[in-house]
Amino acid sequence: MSFQLAKFSLTLHPASIQFMRDVTPPELMILQQLHFKESSGSPIGADLQLQSNTAVTVDVDEKPFEPEYFHSGTGKIVPAKPVIPAVTHTRTNREEIARLSKKYKCPVPHNPGSKNVFIELFGSSPAVNLPQTFDEVLPSMNLIDEATGKGLILPADVIVAADPMVDDLTKLLRHELVTKAAALKLTVRQTDSKEMLIGKIVAAEKAKSEPATV
Repeated sequence: MSFQLAKFSLTLHPASIQFMRDVTPPELMILQQLHFKESSGSPIGADLQLQSNTAVTVDVDEKPFEPEYFHSGTGKIVPAKPVIPAVTHTRTNREEIARLSKKYKCPVPHNPGSKNVFIELFGSSPAVNLPQTFDEVLPSMNLIDEATGKGLILPADVIVAADPMVDDLTKLLRHELVTKAAALKLTVRQTDSKEMLIGKIVAAEKAKSEPATV
């Protein structure tokens, strides 16, 4: 068995949405804990979908395609180099423990007694067996279908209709997203990824389109 992966929209708070992928079952539990309060209890989007691939550890990074070019020093054409795929292996339980415990050292926000979210959920034992499937974690997160008792996760072979706004924004380059975000008077940080910028813009545009409440 290997760790399943999922993709979904993650609500950090009502004005900030990120689009996540390659998230494992134990990482989903951590994200639920970290963003539960700010998202009013619903950080995991209804678009939660199983990916067809499973988690791997990269042993050797992929080498990208290199086009041919003229070397002025030798006066010769250097031939193109094809893509060399990454060398990977199925991620082990020990590797996932190491990855998550390093990535999520933070406490749960607004919880005075919280010190480390990973340890709170899974303990500090190096021998803990992390959940590898979403069926193991979704019931404890109350993300279940009451009729079937199964987790509310779309299968990998289901085609999900894309949000036209997200689809259009995905085609833009990062600097174009920054310009669009600035026009909406959004805070943009150098560390913001394209996905984070898209989430901010989508949330702001939808907030603008909602009718004002009296």
